[in-house]
Amino acid sequence: MVVLLANELVTNAILHTEADFDVVVDIAERRVRVEVRDHSDRSPAPRAATPESVAGRGFALIEALAADWGVEPLADDGKAVWFEVRSA
Repeated sequence: MVVLLANELVTNAILHTEADFDVVVDIAERRVRVEVRDHSDRSPAPRAATPESVAGRGFALIEALAADWGVEPLADDGKAVWFEVRSA
């Protein structure tokens, strides 16, 4: 599940930011947090996909499968889009 959700964030960074990005993974005892940090000020725009759509389901997957997710501005420039998955 972590790989699927990380792939969604990385794909969004490639397709929508036109900026370099880094992936940061933080593993704690009962959670994994993945951040994709880029230098774009463009905020993610989750959208609703129709059954015929070939795109637009990434944030729906993240919303459904992650314990939490969000967007945080970076101190220098850009943002971090992140999600957390918790184990039992």
